[in-house]
Amino acid sequence: MKKHIKRIYHDLNEVIVKNFRYLPYIQPILLHKIYNSRNEITTLNGTIAEGVDKQQFETFVKYFKKRNVKFINEEDILKGNLIANKQYVYLTFDDGYFNNFNCLPILEKYEVKATFYISTDHVENQKAYWWDSLARELTKRDQYSHIKDLVNEMYQLKLHEQDEYMINNFGPNALKSNNDIDRPMTKKELEVFASNKYVTIGNHTHSHLNLELYSDLEIRNSINSAESFLNQITNQKIKSISYPHGFVNKDISNIAKECGYQIGITTVPKKNRHEDLENPDKRLLLNRIQLSGFFNIETQCRNIHTDSFSILKALKFN
Repeated sequence: MKKHIKRIYHDLNEVIVKNFRYLPYIQPILLHKIYNSRNEITTLNGTIAEGVDKQQFETFVKYFKKRNVKFINEEDILKGNLIANKQYVYLTFDDGYFNNFNCLPILEKYEVKATFYISTDHVENQKAYWWDSLARELTKRDQYSHIKDLVNEMYQLKLHEQDEYMINNFGPNALKSNNDIDRPMTKKELEVFASNKYVTIGNHTHSHLNLELYSDLEIRNSINSAESFLNQITNQKIKSISYPHGFVNKDISNIAKECGYQIGITTVPKKNRHEDLENPDKRLLLNRIQLSGFFNIETQCRNIHTDSFSILKALKFN
């Protein structure tokens, strides 16, 4: 009974938002991994907070397609294809995991666009993502409770310091992938992946750096190296950048602009309004909400779509 009442309540919220409190938006969505099933979601396969399984992903896509929310990419923004009173989802994946292949049948089935931001050093050298390796190694040692603090510490290290920490603490194979679930795509796989008509490729820097720790020249070199690699492998013109870990400031976004980018994606969990796209600086610092497999997908979709509108809050009921 409680479940049915809750469902009616949520449906009513959507009706009110649709008819009386319509909220146009452009909402980038952040994903990293697409698991085949819930059985694959274990810290032995790397970090688990950033992924959803295929069923959850399809639920997400169906939710917005049912409400006639269009899925867009950066080209739609740059060409001015958006209508000011409409709602749009800008679906993005960071890093370049091989498991992203799992989403292609769903993109094709529902004719949905998505942009995949690739960290090219990992593809080129088949280097594991340190955060996945860290989760795996700590789990093996029954020390996973330390992962949050260690990740925060690792964020503040430069690349060579991260590599040294992993190898010194977990051995020479610490930066090798465990299986197909946690590994990056190969060059050939990326080439095939990028050929899908629903796939757009974006820049995630060469080595997934915390850009706030590096000089202007180092930042520019990392962006340009990634772009050169991606242009060669994918035969796409790279038009947007996702800042690794979400570490970005105005100086960094200005460097991205100098490198020729007009679209930049952050991890600030807020909506973007249409007027934001008219400002070149704001286009380089677009907000983005992460979808999590840990929580009910429909509830997350509903909160995104209705801007967490609540009848009770609107009526000031407690």
